Amino acid sequence: MQEGNWGLVLLGAITLVLVVQTAALISMALASRRLAERAQTLEHELRSELAPSLARLSRLAQNAEEVSDRVVAALPQIEDAVADAADNIQRANRMFERAEDLLSRPLRPIARGLAFLQAFRRPENERPRPVLPAPRPEP
Repeated sequence: MQEGNWGLVLLGAITLVLVVQTAALISMALASRRLAERAQTLEHELRSELAPSLARLSRLAQNAEEVSDRVVAALPQIEDAVADAADNIQRANRMFERAEDLLSRPLRPIARGLAFLQAFRRPENERPRPVLPAPRPEP
């Protein structure tokens, strides 16, 4: 071959490689465009499906925050009510103890007398047992 032909062959090879490279770049650009569209579609679907759930979750978090704020605000009142109830119970207990003492004081001599008499009773196992008549045979 002549020297000029080698140059044309080289230029043809370069052109062919450039055409193949351009086709590959165009194909990659189209594939990336389809991939971007698919990603946008998926993002839109996810947002439309998750938006109601996220809104409900947000409302739930706000409700929980409100409830905890109310509980925290009511704690001093609850503590006061529990302390008052405990004081009332202690006061009532002291009143019952006094009433018991006042009511049992007149009965103490009677209880001592009964205890004294109880000391002289025979134990249950030493008492004579009554003799019961034998059962009659049925006719």
